[in-house]
Amino acid sequence: MGYRDGVYFHNFLAGMRIGKRVKMEQLCGGICSVSTLARIEAGERLPGKLVRDRLLERLGIANSGFEDFLPVEEYERWRNRQELLQAIADRNEEKAAGLIQCYEQESMWSYTQADREEDTGGAALERQFYLTMKAQLMQYRGLSQEKLCAAFKEALELTVLPGTARRRHIFLSAKEWNLLLEYVRFGGNVESLQKDNQKAEKKAGMSEEVTCAGHSYKIQVYGQFLAAIEDSSMDLAAFVGIYPKVAYYLCRECMQEPEGQWNCMEMLGICARAVDMLRSTERLYYLCELLEGMERILVVYIGRQEQGPDTEDGVTWQTAWNQLSKENRSAAVKAVEITQDTIPLRRTELASLLVQIRQWRWVLAEVYREYGMPQQMDNCCYLYWQFQNYCVGDVVRRRRKMLGLSVKELCEGICSEKTLRRLENNKTKTQMPIVMELFERMGLPTEYQRKEIVMERYLDFAIYNAMAKALNNNDTEGVDKSLDRLKSSLDLNLLINRQELQHIEILNELRKKNISPEEAVSCIRKTLELTFPWQAAQHAAEGYMTCGELGCLYNIAMKTRGEEKEEYVELLKKICDQYMLKNDIKNHIDMYEFIMDGVASHLGNMGQYEESSRISASIIKEKLSLGRMGMLHMSLYNILWNETQYKKDTKNIPVEQSLSREEELQKCILLAELCKDVFYENIYREKMNQILH
Repeated sequence: MGYRDGVYFHNFLAGMRIGKRVKMEQLCGGICSVSTLARIEAGERLPGKLVRDRLLERLGIANSGFEDFLPVEEYERWRNRQELLQAIADRNEEKAAGLIQCYEQESMWSYTQADREEDTGGAALERQFYLTMKAQLMQYRGLSQEKLCAAFKEALELTVLPGTARRRHIFLSAKEWNLLLEYVRFGGNVESLQKDNQKAEKKAGMSEEVTCAGHSYKIQVYGQFLAAIEDSSMDLAAFVGIYPKVAYYLCRECMQEPEGQWNCMEMLGICARAVDMLRSTERLYYLCELLEGMERILVVYIGRQEQGPDTEDGVTWQTAWNQLSKENRSAAVKAVEITQDTIPLRRTELASLLVQIRQWRWVLAEVYREYGMPQQMDNCCYLYWQFQNYCVGDVVRRRRKMLGLSVKELCEGICSEKTLRRLENNKTKTQMPIVMELFERMGLPTEYQRKEIVMERYLDFAIYNAMAKALNNNDTEGVDKSLDRLKSSLDLNLLINRQELQHIEILNELRKKNISPEEAVSCIRKTLELTFPWQAAQHAAEGYMTCGELGCLYNIAMKTRGEEKEEYVELLKKICDQYMLKNDIKNHIDMYEFIMDGVASHLGNMGQYEESSRISASIIKEKLSLGRMGMLHMSLYNILWNETQYKKDTKNIPVEQSLSREEELQKCILLAELCKDVFYENIYREKMNQILH
C-alpha cells in the first residue's frame, strides 16, 4: 500500500523535541530516565499511551487531532479513566467515589526512584490521574484546605521533581501546571516541594505543608507561573489549556486588594491575553470568569478617569482591544510587577471595551442558560478528555468486515487465523508488528499514534496546523503556500500523506472557483480510493474509517446533488448514530460536530426542520460540556433558520414563533465575533441589516 517501515511515533517524538530545541533531561524529568527516553526515541522501547501523551504534553503539543490505537488492556484502562472523568464532570459523587475506590483496591501500587527511571507503561501517570480526580471529589465535598493541599501535593510529586517549580525555563504539561496551581491555591508553598530545603524549614519552625500567609504570596507565585508558561514554548492549543486558568486565579487574587491599589491596565492586559487565545482556539476555558473579571476591572478603571468631557469620536472596541493586547503582551513576563510603562486607555476607549465585554457575557450566559449548562468552571476535566482512541482488535474486526475480507484473506502470510480471531475478539495482546501488517493490508497507516499526516519534523507540524487554519478561514493563498512547502517536505509515498494533501488541494481549488462542485466530487472520490475502496462505503456505519477518509466522504456528500446526496447524507447520519448508540460521542467529537452540522443543515433544506434543530441542539450541548465554542453560532443560526422556514411553510396555519429573529441573529453575530469568524460574522450582520431596513 506504499507505507514505509520505520516511520513510527518515536520518530515523531524525536522530531518534535529536536525541532523545539528541548534537551532530553528537560523533557523526561520525573517521567523516566534519560537513557529510557533515548531508547524510546530510538524505537527500542514501546512507551504506553500515558507516557506518549505526557511526553508530547511536556513539549507543549496538545493531544487533540491524534488517532490512537491501543491494545485491549490499555484501551480498557483508558475507558475506565473516561468513565471517571464523566462522573466527575456530572458531579456524580457516588459513582466517582466508587470508581476511585475500585482503582485503589485493584492496584497494588508502590513507586520508587528505580521505577520512575524505567517506567514506560505510565503507572505513576495513571496514579496521578486518580489522585487528581480524588482531590476534585474532595473539593465537591468541601474538605479542608489542608487536606486538599496535601492531596494535590501527593499527586504533583509523582512527576514533578524537587525544585522544579522555582525554575524559569521548565517543561511541564498543562496537567502538571494545574496541579501546581491548585496546590498553591489551597495553601501550599512551592519552597516546600524542594526536599533539599526541608531541614531549613524545620529549623524555622515550618511544617512541610506550609499555609501561605495571604493572597500576596499567591499573586507573586501565580505571576511566576505565568512567566514560566510564557517561556515554555507551548503550542497555542496546549497553552490555552492552562494560561487562562492561571490568569484568572491571578486576577482574582489581585482583586482582593483594595480597589485603589489595583493596577488596572496590568490586570486588563493579562485577562485580554488569555481571552484572545481562547478566541483564537475557540475554547471556553474560564472565559466567562475572565470576562466577568474584566468587566469589574473596567468599571473601577473608568471610575478613576476625570469626569470632564472626552470628545474623541470613532473609537471602536476593537481599536481599544488591540491596543490593550499589544501594550500588555509581555505583562506576564514581568511577574506582575506594578509598572506604569503602558499607555493608559482613554475613557471612550474604556467605555467601548466595557460595552463589548458585557455583550459577550450576555450571549454566553444566554446560551448556557438556554441549554441548561453551568457556565462556571468547577473542575479540571477539560484537561483530561481524550478523543479518537480505539481498541486495536475492534478496528481490525470492523475494518475487515467493512472491506468484505475473510479472516483467511486478511491474515494470509501475516499470522494464523487463530491469532487473528483472538485479536478481533480482544482475547489476546498481539505483537504490534503483526498489527501493523494487518493495518497496511487494509489500507490503514502503520502508526499506533498519529496526526492527520505522518511527519518527523516540527516545522512540518507547524506548517500543517497553519494550513488547516488557513483553510478554515478561506485563506486560499495561505493554503497554497503551505501545500507547496509540505509537498516538498513530506513523504508522499505514504498514502495517508498523499490523500490528505490532495483532499485539501481540491477543496482549495473549489474555493478559488477553479473547478466545479462536480469536478471536486470526482477528484475527492479518487483521493478517497487511495486507501478505501468505494464499494465498501455502504458498510461504513458498522466499519472503521480514518478521520481523513471520513472527511473525504463528508465532502463528497455535501457537494453532490440529487438523489445520490440523500443516500450519502443518510450514510453519514448512520455513522454518527453509531457513536450515539455506543455512548461514544465524546471520543468522536471532532468528526461528530463536523459531520452532523452538515447533516443538520441538509435536513433543514429538505424541510425536516424538527430533526435538523434537534441535531443542532445536541451539538451545542456537547460543545458546551467540553468547553468548545467553534461553530456554536452556526448551530444557533440553523435552529433560527428552521423555525423561520417552518413559519413560512405554515403561513396559513397559526404558529407561535418562540424565537426573536433579531435577538437570535445578535447572538450569532457575537458568537462569531468571539471566535474571530469574520466570514460568518459579516453574513449575520448583512442579514440583520436586511431585517432592520
